[in-house]
Amino acid sequence: MKTDASLVSILAILMFPSIALSQVWPKTYGEPDRVEFSFDLVEAYDKGYIIMGNYLNSSFVQEASWLIKTDINGGILWDKIINSDVYNKSFGLEQTSAGGLLVCGLIKREGNGFSEPFVMKLNSCGEKQWCKIFSESPNLSVPAYDIKETASGEIVVLVNMYGNYPEETMHLFKLSADGDVLWKSVISSGYHHPCAIPLGNKLMVTSNQEFLITGDVYWPDPWGPGTIKYLRPMFILVDSTGKEKWVLPFGLEDTIRGTADYTIEISQNQYIAVGSYWYSQQYIEPLLMKFNKSGQELSYNILNSHSIDTNLIEGSFLSLSMNDTLFFMGGIFGDNTVQKHPVLEVKSILDTASLNIDIIGHRLYIDNSEPYTFQLSGNTKLLSNSADVTNSPDWDIYLAKMNLNLEMDTLDPGNYTYDSLCPYPIQSGFIYLDSCEIITGADEIPTPQEYYAGLHAIPIRVFPNPARGVITFEFEHTEHHTDLELRCISVMGNRVHREKLYPSQ
Repeated sequence: MKTDASLVSILAILMFPSIALSQVWPKTYGEPDRVEFSFDLVEAYDKGYIIMGNYLNSSFVQEASWLIKTDINGGILWDKIINSDVYNKSFGLEQTSAGGLLVCGLIKREGNGFSEPFVMKLNSCGEKQWCKIFSESPNLSVPAYDIKETASGEIVVLVNMYGNYPEETMHLFKLSADGDVLWKSVISSGYHHPCAIPLGNKLMVTSNQEFLITGDVYWPDPWGPGTIKYLRPMFILVDSTGKEKWVLPFGLEDTIRGTADYTIEISQNQYIAVGSYWYSQQYIEPLLMKFNKSGQELSYNILNSHSIDTNLIEGSFLSLSMNDTLFFMGGIFGDNTVQKHPVLEVKSILDTASLNIDIIGHRLYIDNSEPYTFQLSGNTKLLSNSADVTNSPDWDIYLAKMNLNLEMDTLDPGNYTYDSLCPYPIQSGFIYLDSCEIITGADEIPTPQEYYAGLHAIPIRVFPNPARGVITFEFEHTEHHTDLELRCISVMGNRVHREKLYPSQ
C-alpha cells in the first residue's frame, strides 16, 4: 500500500507540469443573439492582445464596435463598447509608442444620412483622449480604413471614398499626436491618373518613414485606354511629406486582374505582397507579387489552391508574415461544396527572387471565415483572428495562437503585469463618440505643400502687450528648425536681449 501511494504521488508530480502546460487555444468571444467579428488585432506592450471587433444584432444590423483586451493566454482582462447614437464600425487599430491606442472607422450620426470617417485616440488606460469626425464628404459611406503612428508620434490615416467620385476617391490625412489636422492629400487623383479609381486596403510606414498603400484600382488595359476598367492589384508610395512618388497598377502588361491585400518589406529596397488573381468574377486564386521602392515590378506567382489542400477549389491570401527563411500566409478559400469559405494558413519556404514557393505545412479552419487577420507575435508565435461561423448566423470572434509549426499553443506560465502604464485598474465599460469634434470645411484643410510651406515661418505672439516688467513670447513651429535665436532691439536700435531658442520651445 505504501508503495502504491508513493507511486500515485510520484505520478501526480510528474503529471502536474503537463496539466499546467495544457492546450488553452483557440478562444472565442461573443454574446448570444449577436453577430461578432473583428477587423484588426495588435500585440500590446505588456504581451497581452487587443482585438478590434464589431457586432451586429441578430437581424445583421450594424450596432457598435467592441474593443477587447486579453492576457497572453487569451483570457479577457477588460472590454469596452464604442458607442454612438446610431452605429459605428471600426477597421483599423494601432498601439501608440506611449501605450495608448489609435482607432479608425466610420460612424453614422443621428439626423445624418451619411456614414462618415472617424479617428480616435485612447490613453494607456483605455480612455478617450480625443476623437475627430471628418464631415462634408459628398459620398454616402466613407470609411477611415487604416491608421498608423509615425516615428515622430504623428498619425496618418487612410480614408476611402472621401472626395469627389471618381477623381478623389482616396485620401491620406495627417494629424498631430494631439489630434490637430495637419494636412489632407488626395492619393492617385483622377486628375493626374485619369483612368484610376483606387481603393486602399492597408497602410504601411516603411523603414524610410514613407507611406506605402496596398489596395486595388480599376484601370484599363494599356492597349485599350478609354475602354473598360478592370480590377487590378495596386501599390502607391507617398513620401513623409505627403507627396505621391508613384502609383503601380501591378501586372498591366501581363493582364493581371485581382487585388493586393497585404505587403511586407523584405529589405529597404524590396517588398513582397499577397492578394488574389481573378480568372473570372467567380474564380480566383492566390497571388504573390514583388516590387521595389521605385515602383518597378520584379516578379509574381499565381498559386493553385487545390495543390495545397484537395478540399479547396479557389482562394486568396490576405496576410503575410516572415520569420527568417520561413513565410506564413493566411486567407479565405472556397471548399468543394462552394457553401463555405474557410480560413487556410500555410507555412512555406519562399524563393524571394523568383517567388517560387515550397509549402511545408498548412492548417484549414473549415468553420471559420472572414474578416480575417494573421500575424507573427513575438517572432515565435502566430496569431489567427477570424469569424467562427459554426453556429451561423450567431458568429463569434475567433482567436488562435500557434507555434511556428501551426500547432495550437499551450498555456504560457509566465507572470505578467498587464496595463502597467495605467496607474489604476482598467474597468470594462463604454467609450462614447457623442463628443467628437466634427471637422467641417474640408476644403480649408491645407495640402501637404501648403502645410510644409507654412512651417518655414515662425509666428510670434507677445503678451501682455503693452507691458511692464515680464514679457512672454510664444513661438510656433520651432520644432521644425535649428540654430534659432531671439534678439530684442530697442526703438533706438540697441540690442537689449539675446537668447538661444531650442526646438519645441
